[in-house]
Amino acid sequence: MKNIITNIILVLSASSLFADDLIVDKNSRSQYQTENLLRFDPFDSNNIFEDNYFSTKLTNDTIDVSNKGIVLGSTFTQEVWISPSQKGKKDQLLIGDIFPDSKNRPPTIWLSDYGKTIMYGFGTGSSYYSTTVDSVISTPGWYHVATTFDGTNYKLFLNGEEVWSTTRNRNLIPANTSIKTIGVNFLGEMDDLRLWDVARTESEIKADMNKRLTGSESNLVAYYPMDVNSDYKLIDLTSNQNHGVIKNVEVIQKFSSNDCNAADGTLSCPYPTINSALDDAKPGDRVLIKQGRYSEYIKRFELSDIKIEGYPGHDVMIDGTVSLDSQWEPYNHNGHSVYKTVIDFGSLSQNNLMPVDSVYSVFVNGRYMIMSMPVNFKNPTDPTTGTPNNPEPGTVFDLGIYSPVRNNLGYQPGTLADLDTLEEWSFDPGTSTLYLYPSPGYIPTSSNVRIRTGKVMVSLKDCSQMEFRNLHFFSGSIKTIQCDHFVVEDSKFSFSTDMKANIGNKVYRGEYGILRNCVFENMNSMSPWTFHANMYPLVDNVLFQNTDWFRGTANYPNTAANFRGSYSGGDIIFGTSVWRYVTVKDVFGAGITPGYRSLVEYSRLENLYELIDGSGVQRNGASATLSTTRYSWIINGPDLNGIRWNSGCGGTYADAHHVVSVGNRRGFRLKGDHHDALHLLAYDNATLDVSLAGIKYCGPDRSGPSEPGNVNSILKNTISENGLDCANVAACKAKYEADSLVANGNWLSTAYPYYGDGHGWSHVVNNLANPWLKTRDKSDEDLIEKFGINPWKNNQIQNYDFRPKKGSVLIDGGVIIPGINDGQDLTFNHEPSYPGQNRKYVGAAPDIGPYEYG
Repeated sequence: MKNIITNIILVLSASSLFADDLIVDKNSRSQYQTENLLRFDPFDSNNIFEDNYFSTKLTNDTIDVSNKGIVLGSTFTQEVWISPSQKGKKDQLLIGDIFPDSKNRPPTIWLSDYGKTIMYGFGTGSSYYSTTVDSVISTPGWYHVATTFDGTNYKLFLNGEEVWSTTRNRNLIPANTSIKTIGVNFLGEMDDLRLWDVARTESEIKADMNKRLTGSESNLVAYYPMDVNSDYKLIDLTSNQNHGVIKNVEVIQKFSSNDCNAADGTLSCPYPTINSALDDAKPGDRVLIKQGRYSEYIKRFELSDIKIEGYPGHDVMIDGTVSLDSQWEPYNHNGHSVYKTVIDFGSLSQNNLMPVDSVYSVFVNGRYMIMSMPVNFKNPTDPTTGTPNNPEPGTVFDLGIYSPVRNNLGYQPGTLADLDTLEEWSFDPGTSTLYLYPSPGYIPTSSNVRIRTGKVMVSLKDCSQMEFRNLHFFSGSIKTIQCDHFVVEDSKFSFSTDMKANIGNKVYRGEYGILRNCVFENMNSMSPWTFHANMYPLVDNVLFQNTDWFRGTANYPNTAANFRGSYSGGDIIFGTSVWRYVTVKDVFGAGITPGYRSLVEYSRLENLYELIDGSGVQRNGASATLSTTRYSWIINGPDLNGIRWNSGCGGTYADAHHVVSVGNRRGFRLKGDHHDALHLLAYDNATLDVSLAGIKYCGPDRSGPSEPGNVNSILKNTISENGLDCANVAACKAKYEADSLVANGNWLSTAYPYYGDGHGWSHVVNNLANPWLKTRDKSDEDLIEKFGINPWKNNQIQNYDFRPKKGSVLIDGGVIIPGINDGQDLTFNHEPSYPGQNRKYVGAAPDIGPYEYG
C-alpha cells in the first residue's frame, strides 16, 4: 500500500534560463519609478469574465466623473493616451457620455470598428453633429488622441499630428451637458486624460503630450494622470477636483529607472510584478518568478502560449491576501479580552491599487483565524488525530456542523455576537471594524495580519496553452473559461475557498486540461477542483486533504459534463477524463466524481467523514457507462458507499477490477447492467459488501421502462465478507449458488453460513497478510468495552497489506480472465496505461481478490 500513497514533490526540475525568459523579482520594485495607467478589461469586480462582453449591454468598466461634471463650451480640447486592444464591442466610448437621445450629448470621442476608427462630435440640444474618420488606428499600440474645436474647425489629432478637420459644427455650441463618463465598452489601456476650455494648437499639443502637467496650467479644466487618492478615486489634479469614481477599472503600473528605460525581464531589469511581465509576454515566453509573496490578481483575456513558473529552487506564492497595516486596541467583549481595529479601506485600496471593501479571511503570523460561529471548534487547519469512527473531540469532524453559507441555519458566520472563543474573528461592514479573539502567540499588530479581500485570484478567458508550475496559490481560486491545454503542475493550493469566499477552482470548457503533482489543503464551502465541460481532462498525482469542513456539502473534486452534443440528439462526443494517483483523505466530504467514461486508477480515498448518500468514487448512470475503476482503494467512509454506479436508470458496461473497498457503509453498489466486477475486495462495511442490484435499470439506452438489471454483468475473483446482493448475476443465480460462486473465483466469509461451509470460507481478515481493520479504528473506550483492553494501545498505526496470507485458500483460487490477469495488454473501456499493467498471475491460477501472493 505504501507504494501507491500519492507522493507530492513541489520542486521545479533543474532547468536553464533561456533568452526568452522573463524574470520577475518583487525585491526589484524599489529600483523603479512607477507610472499609473488604467486598464479596461472584460472582468467584473470579482475578477469573473462578464457575460455582457459579447452582448449589446454596456460593460461595467468605466470612470464616473459626473460629481462635478465639466461642461465644455464654444471652444475646447480633449486629449487622451490610449492603447486599444481592438477587441470587444464595435463601438467604444473614450470620453463624454452615452445618451439614448444623442442631441444632448457633450463633446465625445468614440472608437468604432473595434478600435480602428475614431468618431467625435457633440449635441446642441436639438441635433447631434459628429464626424467619422475611418481606419486611422491600424494596429494595437499606444496612440495620443486629441480633438479641438475653435467655433469653426473641429479637428482630430493623432500622435500630435492633425489627421482630420471639419467645419460641419461651425458656429454651433455644445449642449449645456456635463461630461460624465470615461470609458464605456472600451477595451484596452488609457493614460493621461486632459480637458481644456480652449482650442489648443498642434504645436501646443505636440509639445506637452509626453509631459506630466501640474494641474494648474491655464485653461486646463480637468486632468487625470491616473493617480488614485485615499478614497480610491481617480485624481483630478486641477482645482476643480472632479475626482472620478472607479468602477471595475483596473489601475496598473509601468516601471522605469535611470538604468532601465523599462522593466524588460532581464536579470538587471526584472519585472517587479507578475502582471507587468504578462503585459509584455509574447507567445512562447516563460515568466520565471523569484522568491516571495506576490499579492496580485491575474486576469487575462486571449493570452496564449505562456509558461508561468516559480524560479528553480524558490518558494513563490501567488497570494490573495494583503497586509493590514492598522492599529489594534484591546477591547472587552462580553467579558472576553479581544482586539479590534477600524480598517481604512480607502488607504488599503490605494496602497494595493485595487478596490478593497470586504474581509473574507484573516491570518495572523500566517495562522488561519476562524469566522465566528455559534458552535465553537478547534482550528480546522491543525492536522487531525482522529478518524471517522473515532473523531478528534472538538473538531469539525467530531461536531458534524452544517455550513451556514450553504444552508439557512438562522445565522451568518462572522457576527460579533458569536465571537466568544480563541482564534475567532468578526467583521462589522457598517463601521469597517475587525474584531479578533487571539490565541497566545498570535496577538495582532500593524505588521502581522493579512486579510483576504476577494474570491477569484487567477481568471483566464480564451487563453490557450497557459501553463503554471512550481507555485503556491494561497487564499484565492483559479477560474478559466474556454482555455485549451491549461496546465497546473508541481504546485500547492491553500485556502482556495473559505466560507463566504465561495467561488472554487474551476476549469470551464476548453479541452486537455491538466492538473498534475499538486496538493490541495485547508478549504471549505466549494469543491477544491472542478473540470466542468472540459474535454480530455487529466488529474495526475494529486493530494486533496482537509478540503471540506462541513457536512452535507458533497464537495467532491470532480469532472463534470466532459462531452459535447446530447444523448437525445444522437451526436454526443466524450472527452475521456482520467484520474490517476489521486489521494483524498481527512475530509468532511466524499471522494471524487471523475466524469463521463472516465478512468480512475491508483487512487486512494481514506477517512471520508461525509454523512450523505454518496460514495468514494461516485458515478451516476451516464458517467458509469463505459467507465473504468482499477487498482484503487476506498477506505473508511463509514456513511458512504465505496464505489457506486447510480441513477434512476443505471448505466452499462462499466469495469471495476483490482479495487479494495473496506470500512464503508457499502463496499460496492453497482447498478445497471453489462458490468464487469473483477478482483474486488470488500469487508468491514456496514451493510452489503458487494451489491450488483437488479433495481433502477431502464435498458441500454437508459430511456425505456424499468427492467431487471445486472442480468448480463460478470462477477469474478471477488472477496465479499458480508454477503452478496447479486440475484440476477449468472454467478449468483445458479442452482447451486455456492458452487457457482466458487466456479467464478468468488469467495465469501462465514458471515452467511447458509451458503455452506464446504469451500473453506472463513473471516476475510484471517486470510489476508496484515490488513486494515475497522475494529482497530475505534476509540479506546469502545475497544476496552469490547475486549477489556485496547489490543493496539502501543501501536495505533493501521496496516494496509491486503495480499493473501500464506496458506490461504485465496491463493490460486481464482479463474483466468483474458487481459485482466493473464498478462495480455488488451483494451477494454480504457487501454492499459503502460505495457504489462495487468500482470500475469503467479502460481497455478490467479488468486482471489485484488492482490497476488508471492
